[in-house]
Amino acid sequence: MADLERVVGSPVDPGRFRGNLVLEGAAPWAEFGWIGRRVRVGAAELIVEQRIGRCAATNVDPATGQRDRTLPRDLLRGFGHEDCGVYARVSVGGRVATGDAVTLLD
Repeated sequence: MADLERVVGSPVDPGRFRGNLVLEGAAPWAEFGWIGRRVRVGAAELIVEQRIGRCAATNVDPATGQRDRTLPRDLLRGFGHEDCGVYARVSVGGRVATGDAVTLLD
């Protein structure tokens, strides 16, 4: 989020992106390099499948329901793409908890 917040000039609530997992500590946009790879999060393993192109729904403040951002446009302006995050498919189920490490497996 920090790199996106740098471009928009203010905090961005991760809830706008409706992610199942929010990761901290990786380099900005590192997850794009994980496509086709397996990752372990807690006891689960996932296969990272593709980037997530973002739509105007991310412009809505999840707390108020008001449109107050232009995040797809900001992504395009700041990074040359409208993607933020990746889709991953669970290949091995297991417990995942806040604070679990993310490990690239291959």
